This record gives sequence, structure tokens and C-alpha cells, in this order.
Amino acid sequence: LSQLAGALEAAILASEAVGIDGEWRPQRVSGREEHDDKPADAPLALLQLALPTATFVIDMIAISAEATLSASLQRLVARLMRAPTVPKLGFAMQEDLRRIDASLPGATDGAVAVFDLQKGASKALGFPKRSLVGLAAACESLLGMAVEKTEQTSDWAARPLTASQLAYAATDARVLLLLASALGRHTWTRTE
Repeated sequence: LSQLAGALEAAILASEAVGIDGEWRPQRVSGREEHDDKPADAPLALLQLALPTATFVIDMIAISAEATLSASLQRLVARLMRAPTVPKLGFAMQEDLRRIDASLPGATDGAVAVFDLQKGASKALGFPKRSLVGLAAACESLLGMAVEKTEQTSDWAARPLTASQLAYAATDARVLLLLASALGRHTWTRTE
């Protein structure tokens, strides 16, 4: 967490944007017949924070097992979320924010400068008002970059995570910085 703390402090001081994403066990896990009746209760398994200089993929299952680490991460995320000069970027991020707050109580309280890029991307691509583009399609159209989404429905609660899962998780957060740049700040939609 010390590397994350240093990187976040530098981002806050420099007013640099931070991409935020989360992963949790989906209702249906790809490649399995099992079905989870309570996906809304699935805890945050990973928290991804992308900064211009580094991307952090945080194992929330491991962190939650250690009260001291969990409290430290809660304070770091709360400081980030309350920093008015640091744009916090997500994509269809309401559920991410809800699960972050459930895993790190109070971390999103008082959040400012939180922007959801999905509506801006949808508008930029000419989608009708009530239609929203997905992240993979937005990246393909706006960045000319294919984002592999096969891991999206993998079991994020299972350990160890595969290299493919870790790469997917890091990319999901990192592309938010690229999308934000491609869209321009005037298209970002505030969530707070």
C-alpha cells in the first residue's frame, strides 16, 4: 500500500486524473453451470486504480482479511475521492462506487469530481439518448483499440487470479484515462 499511497499523493498534488474500476463475482461465471442468486451481495474482489504513471490492481479479498490494511486503504481511497482537483473516471460506474463503499465503508462519502465516461462516449458516437455504448465498443470506435472482454464474467472471487484476469483488470482501468483524453473534458458526466 505504500507505493499506492505515494502514487495517489503525487496524483492529488498534480491534479492528475485517476481511472477507477472494480471487479466482483458475477451472477453467472463463464465456463460454469453454477448460478449465484445474490450477485448484488458479492463483495468487491478487486479494486483497480489507474494513474498516468502506474496501474494498481488491489486484491480486496486479501485486504479485507487484514483490518489494518483495510483501514489504511479506506483512508487512501477516501482522500482520493474527496480531492476536488483530481478527476475520478469510470465507465458505467454506479455499481463500482456502491461496491467500493460496501467494502470500504465511507470511502465514497463526500466524493467530488467523479465522472462517468459512458454517456459522453455514447453521445460522441451518435447513440440515441437512452442508448449507452459499452466499454469495448467505445474503445474500438474512439481509440481504435480492441479491449478483450472474455474475462469479464470470470470468477473474480477465486484465487489465485490468472495472468489473463490481472491483465484484463488493469486494462479496464487504464483505458479510462485514454478515453477521457480522446473525449475531452467537456463530454464527461458528473456522477455526484
